[in-house]
Amino acid sequence: MAEEQNLSQISPKTSVISRLWKNFERVNSLIYAAGAIAIFLLAAITILDVGGRYLFNRTLPGALELSELTMCTIIFMCFGYSITLKTHVSVDVITIMLPKRVKALLGIMTNILTLFFLTVLVSQSVRIAIEQRGNYTDILKIPTFIFTLLVPIGSTIAAISLIGHLAEDILSIIQDKGDSK
Repeated sequence: MAEEQNLSQISPKTSVISRLWKNFERVNSLIYAAGAIAIFLLAAITILDVGGRYLFNRTLPGALELSELTMCTIIFMCFGYSITLKTHVSVDVITIMLPKRVKALLGIMTNILTLFFLTVLVSQSVRIAIEQRGNYTDILKIPTFIFTLLVPIGSTIAAISLIGHLAEDILSIIQDKGDSK
C-alpha cells in the first residue's frame, strides 16, 4: 500500500501502475488461496492414508504420489504471495544497524540477484515442463506436466512481486535524500 502512495507521487501515469499492481495482488491472493486449499487436501490425504493403515490395515492407493504433487502445488502457489507480503526468510543481524539508504541499496542488490535466479528458474523449469508432457505418475496415472508447470508459474509470480519490491526500494532511495536510519 505504501508503494502505491510512493508511485502516485512520482508521476500521473502511476495510477495505471497502481491499478495493475492491485489487480496483480488480487490474482496473487486467489492463487495463494488455492495453495491454502491444497494444504487442506494434503492434510486430508495424510489422515486418510494413516487412518486407513491403522483402522482398516489398508493404505490409500497413490497417497505418496498425491502428497508429492500436492506439495509442489502448495509451494509454488504460495511462493509469490509470500514474496509480496515479505514473509520469506531473511536474516537482518547486521543490516538492522545500517542506515535506511544503505538497507535500501542492499535490498535492491539482493532483489536483482534473486530476480536473476528466478529468471533462470523460470526458463529452466519451462524447458523441463515441456519435456514432462506425456509423463504420468506410476500408480494413479496423473499427468506430471500440469504440476511441473506450477514451477514456472509460481516463480513468475514471485518475480513480479520482487519487481514491485525493487520499485519500492528505488523509490525510497529517490524520495529519502537523507542518511537517516
